[in-house]
Amino acid sequence: MAFIALLILFLAVSPNENSLGSTIKYVYLHVSLIWCGSGGLILVTILLLVSPILKNKIYSFDDISLIGLLAISSYSVGFIISLISAKIAWGSIYWQEPHLQTSIIFITITVLSIVFINLFPKIKMMRYLYCLPGIFYILSIPNNQKILHPDNPIGLSTSPMIKLSFALFFLLFLSFFTWLFLRLRKTQIQNSN
Repeated sequence: MAFIALLILFLAVSPNENSLGSTIKYVYLHVSLIWCGSGGLILVTILLLVSPILKNKIYSFDDISLIGLLAISSYSVGFIISLISAKIAWGSIYWQEPHLQTSIIFITITVLSIVFINLFPKIKMMRYLYCLPGIFYILSIPNNQKILHPDNPIGLSTSPMIKLSFALFFLLFLSFFTWLFLRLRKTQIQNSN
């Protein structure tokens, strides 16, 4: 409930932007969710790669899997919101946008990884499929061509309030997903006992 109240408050007080007007509010949501989702999937990759060294003493594969599911959920919702904001801002969705196409491939790779991991849960090596989305993201998304999508809308903004709004929305969603992870993890542990 507190999350919803804060989200509504942030949307109400966050500033509009000169060229996008109030459509920037969709962009606040889109960017924050994409950052949480991509960051979560990169975290999954890192955790999986260091798990043989740590021998799963700190976290389990169930933890990694839960982070991955929350991350792809966040990224996918952020992607859908980006389509809505593109339709509002530009009048249509430019499906030829390389950034948009790469995001679709990223979501597809992640979903297929999750499906294959769950189809073959006994094959422990299948877990490393969860590394594919993070590696794909690191290698492709930051470097792909953007036509309509701005390169660095936050960094180029001259408004400190817009930059602050992006940071606050990100922290709000990061806090929400952290809370959700801890709550779901607790439920998983209780159900397994």
